[in-house]
Formats: sequence, C-alpha cells, structure tokens
Amino acid sequence: MNRKHLSWAAAGMAGGAGLMPPASPQPVQEASENTPLQALMKTPEWQAERAAWYALDSLAPEEGGFYGCPRDIGADERDSLREMIADRLGDLDRAADAAGIRPPELSAFRALLLRRVEFLSGGDMRLITRMVPPAVVLDASSAIQQMELRIDTLTTLRRSGGIGLETWKQGAAAAADAAVASVILEVLAAPRCFVWSGSFDYPPYRGRSVDTWALVKMRMSEAGEILSDTLLDKDTRTLLSEALASADSMLSIVPGLEMMLTDLIGGVRR
Repeated sequence: MNRKHLSWAAAGMAGGAGLMPPASPQPVQEASENTPLQALMKTPEWQAERAAWYALDSLAPEEGGFYGCPRDIGADERDSLREMIADRLGDLDRAADAAGIRPPELSAFRALLLRRVEFLSGGDMRLITRMVPPAVVLDASSAIQQMELRIDTLTTLRRSGGIGLETWKQGAAAAADAAVASVILEVLAAPRCFVWSGSFDYPPYRGRSVDTWALVKMRMSEAGEILSDTLLDKDTRTLLSEALASADSMLSIVPGLEMMLTDLIGGVRR
C-alpha cells in the first residue's frame, strides 16, 4: 500500500466546536490475518461476487465519451445489472450470516457496488443540474471516475501483455485507493450542504489523475473548520456533524475494504 491511512478521532464536540482532525493523523493498522472478512472471501459466494464485479468492468464509456456522462445502455440492461448485483450481494450477506459473522466492511462494499452500477449505467446525475453542486460532490464523482479509468487501463494493458505482475499489483492498489476514497467522500457528500467553501478549480475529469486521498483529507479538515463556525445554523450543523462522524468511523475499515477491492481489481480473471 502506497499510502498511510488517516485516522482522525472525533474531538472538540463540546461547545459546538464540531469534529476536528488532530495535527498528526495516525496510520491505521493493516488488516490482520485470519479475520472474519478473509474467511468470507474464501467462500463460493465471494467468487460469484467477483464475477459480478467483472461484468461491470465490461461497461466502458461510449466511443469518444467519458465517465460521468450518461451512457445509453437501455432500461432492460440497466435493470438486469441491478438485479444481478442485488442477488450477489444477498448471497454474500447470507453466507456471512450462516458463518455467524458480519464484517463491517460489507455495508461499505455494498454502497460502492451499487454506486458503481448507477455511475456506469447512467453517469452522475448530480452533475446535471442548474445549480453547481457542492465541491465535495464533485470530489466524490471524480474519485469513482479515477477508479474506473485505472481499471480500464489495467485491463487494456493486461490484454496487450504490456504490464508486469508488480506493476499490475501497484495499479490495482491505486484503483482500490480511489474506490475507498470515493466511499468516504460519498458519505461527506450525502447531506448536500451548500456550505463547502473549497475551491472549484478542479482538473478536467477526462483522463486526469487526481490524488483522491488528498481530497478526503482536505474535505474532512474543511468540514471541521465549517463546524467550528458559531454562526452555522443548527440543522446544517447536525447534518454535517453526522456525516463527518460517519466518515471518520469508516477509516477503521479502510484496510479490510481495500483488501476486498484489491482482490477484485487485481485478482486473476476466471
């Protein structure tokens, strides 16, 4: 893993100060061996999940298009994809229940997979609006697009034989990083609070590499600064506090979630 995970504890809630990241983020422990999640990833249900993931890999943008724009795949194909993903996720949930485990990474993985279906089949509809969406929404869309672009690049290089094993692994890890960052950014984007003060000078989406974890760090820090404003209205404070607390709690499952995604993105296609 090329990046140390951030771990920001909730602090400063007294007196309406909000959630503020400490000065020095601490690295999260890597996923340990023989965890319930690793046991789940050895089941037939996980192999079926891999097949569903690979089916989504085949959904490339239209020629001359780019991720983030709607793609006309037809309602029947879109509904079929949604049904297949829902079935595979249900099977995985039942396998976890039968084993008496419920890895916390499963809910985040479910959110990412469903988001991927929507993104690949119809684009990010939040960007098609008469109002400019909050900056964090653009960040979340950029992060999942970076994941898709990296997956496409890896697939193309693999088919042409132009990539070695180590480079393949590094590329898969980078795509997984972008995927996990997108999950956390989506949590921060959920309230759609139009109070984000960040810059709108974003690099073009097409073909550009974005440091998605720098976006996560920036937006979490920015949310803490917004919450420290004593003039912030109560409803916005509540929504943003809950979103930031949820994003902060997700940092503990980052190693496990990246392990799942690296297996899906970097695994041998069957």
